[in-house]
Amino acid sequence: MPRRPRRSASPGDRAAARIRRVVVAAAVAVATMPLATAGAARADDSLTTTPSLDTYVDAAQPGTSYGTSASLWVDSDTEKDAYLLFQVQGIGSRTVTDVTLGLYQQDPSPDGGEVYSTTSTSWDEAMTWDTRPAIDGTQLASFGAVSTGTTYQVDLGTPFTQDGTYAFGMKSTNSDAAKWGSRESSHPAQLTISLAPVQPPTNVDTLSYNPTLDTYVDASQADASFGSLASTWVDASPAKQSYFQFAVSGLAGRSVEDVRLRLYQIDSSPVGGRVFSISSNAWNESMTWNARPAVDGPQIGSFGAVSNGQWYEADLGRAITQDGTYSLALDSTCSDGARWDSRESSRAPQLLVAVDKQSGLVLDGLTQVAGQWSGSSDPTSFADNRRLAVTAGGRLLVVHGLHATGVQLSWRDPGGGWLQTTTGDLPDGVLENNGSTGDRAASIVVAADPSGVQHAWVVWSAQAAGGAVAVTMRRIGNLDDPNGPSVGPAVTVAAADPGNSKADVAFETASGGTLRGCIAWVRQVDPSSYAVTATWFTDLTADTPSFTGQADLLSASGGGRQPTLVPTNDGMALFIRNKNGALQEYLHQSADPLTKWSSKGTGVSVSASASPGGVALSNGDLLAAIESDTTSHVVVVQRFRSKGHGVPVDLQLTGYEQPTIATDGTNAWLVMVRISDGYVVSRSYSGTSWSSTDVLEIGSAGGGNYDWPNLLRQTDGRLRFVVRGPTPSSGRSAVLAFQRLL
Repeated sequence: MPRRPRRSASPGDRAAARIRRVVVAAAVAVATMPLATAGAARADDSLTTTPSLDTYVDAAQPGTSYGTSASLWVDSDTEKDAYLLFQVQGIGSRTVTDVTLGLYQQDPSPDGGEVYSTTSTSWDEAMTWDTRPAIDGTQLASFGAVSTGTTYQVDLGTPFTQDGTYAFGMKSTNSDAAKWGSRESSHPAQLTISLAPVQPPTNVDTLSYNPTLDTYVDASQADASFGSLASTWVDASPAKQSYFQFAVSGLAGRSVEDVRLRLYQIDSSPVGGRVFSISSNAWNESMTWNARPAVDGPQIGSFGAVSNGQWYEADLGRAITQDGTYSLALDSTCSDGARWDSRESSRAPQLLVAVDKQSGLVLDGLTQVAGQWSGSSDPTSFADNRRLAVTAGGRLLVVHGLHATGVQLSWRDPGGGWLQTTTGDLPDGVLENNGSTGDRAASIVVAADPSGVQHAWVVWSAQAAGGAVAVTMRRIGNLDDPNGPSVGPAVTVAAADPGNSKADVAFETASGGTLRGCIAWVRQVDPSSYAVTATWFTDLTADTPSFTGQADLLSASGGGRQPTLVPTNDGMALFIRNKNGALQEYLHQSADPLTKWSSKGTGVSVSASASPGGVALSNGDLLAAIESDTTSHVVVVQRFRSKGHGVPVDLQLTGYEQPTIATDGTNAWLVMVRISDGYVVSRSYSGTSWSSTDVLEIGSAGGGNYDWPNLLRQTDGRLRFVVRGPTPSSGRSAVLAFQRLL
């Protein structure tokens, strides 16, 4: 039986394509080209297209063509029939579950007409009544009474199941004609193809890419360019189109299983837009409506109804097949426009490409954790905290500053790219969203709870003393889950007033092999005094543990003291700049009360702005790396003997800054920024002596502006660190990661 129409109050409501909503939280942040999230079924997907041809014919004027008319008439007196032809692309191997036709009525009628399938697709808009093809197919649906200024949708069932060219005819049995908008009107017909959910591939690595270019163009400002703005628009009236270009690399010859476009919405709309591939890559962000490239490729995805403050993904099938440069265009069929964050925002677009997982494949080298517009001004500061951790499954976890937002958790599998999707308390890894700054001193560490299940703990506070900022912690679970780690609730370690800064976290092994967490930070006591404070948590099974054993290790008049925690063979060490301006070791023995810390060896004098990093060797010695002179840029590595036989200087170098150190228990690696060229270099310790020449880790390839490299302190056969990257404008910078075999 023919299907009756559904009525909507605005032209775009029912025609809006449906997609999977990814994030359902307001005012949250996110970066690299994203695809399907492994392990979760996709929601219904839809394609929406307008006619490539449409016209009507009139028996009373059998030799006249109406292909340029803005209307499609159907009438029984004299007979008028309408024809529509659609080029359907983007179904691929997916299953069509439903097809609907949406039309906008320009003249009321008690009968809007009937819709039929037709076999002929060889006509054009110059045809007349005398040359018309037969309307020879099945009646699919019928319109009842229709009113002016309203869009109606009729359900056509499944008249086709694959990509192709499809034509429909319309007739009426009523002498009161109905007049529909044609493709030449401001309300063209829309064909919406609903597709069944597709189970995404599970054994995949997902690579992510930020745009190398993005912009939008506006027909009402035909000579204006908008490439420097932090958002892009799509709209039907006035027409606005968005363009994105991605440089895809690192697929390593692997088969592409899935591609997704992930965008952050900042202006709600019933239609988020249609996604097309385009052939031209010869455009830039200064282009205008008059100079825009043609949208000449197929529609490969769509966004349906979208809400402000949420992430959405459009399924692009397998639109990407190999490394290369790809351009996409977005438009809208709705006059209620949608506005998306651009690459100049902290929530940059992402192209996600899922490729088949190859056992044992690890992608070494330089990668981008966050785009150059996304990170804060100092997203990896300092050397004394821990920005990087690795899970039992080999997944890397990074915490970094997010521009004007707070703290971002990003993660990467050995053969994949950097992603931010999470589950639990947060959907996108934004651990703090303070709405003002991303410059937070943050640390992350991974440890197993008593049942042997790994979790990560993240703590953060202010980067500089003097502000009313709390010390906050979150526990992260399901560390290797394909859908992303699970984020626990925020827990206050120390209240904001009067202020806290430079937090670090590490785990001490207590008697019997049990672990307990230690947090150290600089606490403001009053306007003119500060304390270096430590506290403990022992319940590793709880998202919201209690804290105990708080103790002040040092009180001083200045806040320029960055504590770093170093687990030792028999407890926990802490390095800090003492009252006299010298590097100082404090030690907690695992058998002692939690409040008991002892002052141990004293080292070289250090600058108030210097940040120590430290590691423990298997023989019990501790190595501390610090910039002793931040004017002449003198880097020192000091050895704190386990037996208390003095504090020798192992290495002293001039012309370097911001050192950080890692070890495998016997050997050690010192990573720092070289003053002469700003490159990131390293020196290595063989167990007996230090190397005499620099190894270049990151040179010009990363784009420069390197600051505060932050090492994974315990090596696992690879040297791994994160570092600040290029800064396109004040307060923003990229976050880079580097790793190599040792």
